[in-house]
Amino acid sequence: MGAWVSREVARPREQIVTVRLAETIARFVDAEARAAPDPEVGQARTLAYLKAAEAAVQDMGKNGRVVLVAEAVLAGEVPDATAELEQRIAARLGREPQP
Repeated sequence: MGAWVSREVARPREQIVTVRLAETIARFVDAEARAAPDPEVGQARTLAYLKAAEAAVQDMGKNGRVVLVAEAVLAGEVPDATAELEQRIAARLGREPQP
């Protein structure tokens, strides 16, 4: 019994959160398609956004935190961390998050 208690105390509990990744990316791509007159510029910005999104999800998944794509979660109540994801992406890109 003592070993189980010490293992549980020593190991932090996992926190599971979801992010609406597909929705977040689709919203950016849609806005970029309307805003960028040069397709090459739009493509480069979209690639930078996708890289920033991937890095942000990896950062969010540290220290025992599990990040699931909301579109893949079928049931249960899991906190939505999409706003945090968007803030992290914006920070990586050096701009304000989009509403």
